[in-house]
Amino acid sequence: MDFYISNKRLNGHDERIGDLYLSYEKYHQINERELVHDSDEILIFADANLSFVNSISKEPSIAKVEANIHKLKNGYIAIVNKERREAIIYNDVFGIYPLYYLKSNKSIIISSCFQWIKSFSMESTDDFAILDIILFNYTLMDRTLLSEIKRLLAGSKVKIDSYKLFISVDNNFAENFHYQESKYKISRDVFVDLLNESLANEIAEKREINLTMTAGFDSRELLALCMNQNLKVDTFTFGQAGNIEQETIKSFIHNFSNKHTLFELDEKYIANISNILREFIAANLANPTLLDLPHYMHIRNLQKGSNLITGFMGGEMMQGQSLGSQVTITKLAVELLFAESEKVASSILIDTIGSIGFLNQKYVQSIAREYIETVSKYFYRDDKRNILTFLVNEKFAKFFGTVNNVYKNHSNLIVPFMNPEFLEYVLNSNISFLRKRNFNKNPIANFRSKIFYAKSIKYLCPALANTRFDRLYCVDDLCKYYLIPKAAYYYVQNHLFHKNKRMFPRPHHYDLWYKPIILQELNSKHINEISEIITVDSNFTSNQYDGLMPAEKKKSANLAGINLALGLLTQTKATDEKNICAHGL
Repeated sequence: MDFYISNKRLNGHDERIGDLYLSYEKYHQINERELVHDSDEILIFADANLSFVNSISKEPSIAKVEANIHKLKNGYIAIVNKERREAIIYNDVFGIYPLYYLKSNKSIIISSCFQWIKSFSMESTDDFAILDIILFNYTLMDRTLLSEIKRLLAGSKVKIDSYKLFISVDNNFAENFHYQESKYKISRDVFVDLLNESLANEIAEKREINLTMTAGFDSRELLALCMNQNLKVDTFTFGQAGNIEQETIKSFIHNFSNKHTLFELDEKYIANISNILREFIAANLANPTLLDLPHYMHIRNLQKGSNLITGFMGGEMMQGQSLGSQVTITKLAVELLFAESEKVASSILIDTIGSIGFLNQKYVQSIAREYIETVSKYFYRDDKRNILTFLVNEKFAKFFGTVNNVYKNHSNLIVPFMNPEFLEYVLNSNISFLRKRNFNKNPIANFRSKIFYAKSIKYLCPALANTRFDRLYCVDDLCKYYLIPKAAYYYVQNHLFHKNKRMFPRPHHYDLWYKPIILQELNSKHINEISEIITVDSNFTSNQYDGLMPAEKKKSANLAGINLALGLLTQTKATDEKNICAHGL
């Protein structure tokens, strides 16, 4: 449910409450998420996860909201006091559901929809946000592509009246996480109970359940949870025919799924990829990144609204973050997380930007120190809280948050691993990544957590014991001591020598599929109008693209995404006011 609140009338269709103007729209897709309470004294509306809505629905009040705010995992709630002529808005503790605000020239606007708010800004781009997307694959902190429009940080409380906007960050999960010095041995029963609750409390009734399936641990755990709760689920996988995700689960998935669908990223998909990318970027104009996730827009267009269960952040929360292919987290991000001072971080940044050919070196170096200061909270800490905060507030909210934007008015997106009670328990246990060396390439460093993970899967659903992972060993190979050497052998072979990846084609080839669009966007007129940061000539060739290293191809894709977003902003500028009027009350 999208809304805006402003101290100025934006069109003739909004509702006046004192000196504030309000418009909100219910999409009637997942009605259980949308809460509205209206009386003479107070108006409450929300688009929030079900466990939170259910906790306050019988007694909606500020006191009830604040007592249950830890349950707000995805969404927002707005409370408009008609007598005091003020509004209070809370967003979720992880910040995955974006809220944006603009404050300038005595104008105050806060909205859940970037498209509704952007036409009231000067539409000047934010150099730091552009640098974020190129270097990290998504914007950081409160930045959006437009400098005047900011994104609320996770766990914010906003108070707005006719003259002022007050923002405090009171409920941020990562910032408030209580790290216990003494660890405890993780209990399978407690772990399973918490994860079961995390899923069960978010299911909207009378809606189909769709589970994203991969060949790894996270989706297997979620499948086991669904089976344990006797849920009737449909599953789906995506990628080229014959990819490792599809082939690994093919032998067993039909024994557990009501219906399994492969959304094949075939030639028909590729032929339509230009439209898919534009639709995906249109949903993410504040934070346009093209890496790895636009296929969710393709999938959404082929699905009806449902409960959509995903394994986002499962591995990261259970075992810690790995560097991998530098999609969800980049080498620069890792280096900054281990930087012990601003001087070290600045040196790392200067070295990185020096290797990127389309950056204006002189200009970027002139802003480097100020830029580094904005991310100093992520510098090295002994307790690794900086890593936790980056993973939750940046990676989860900004990278996987793009998928949330795709589905927010379509389906009930459920991310069971991102539940405060569950995370508090796991992160303080003996298998927590906060107690290990992170970004370690040692293939056995996370073996204990993998064994625990496998045993919990078998406990929840014994029938999954003989099912194989993409690492080629089975669940049972980690559950029985005499089979652990077999699992260890495969783990080393796959981790060090990529045996599993050589057996199957890659799940998707975005670097090849996006190439024509990247070339088109890098050679279009918008690219030279972005900011002083960019120095791409208008003759970027196919041979130049082919000569880029993989990490640089990702950066060129992000630059194309920025350019595409700016093009869409320009195209829609003239119709913004009409669009807002159309969505008014």
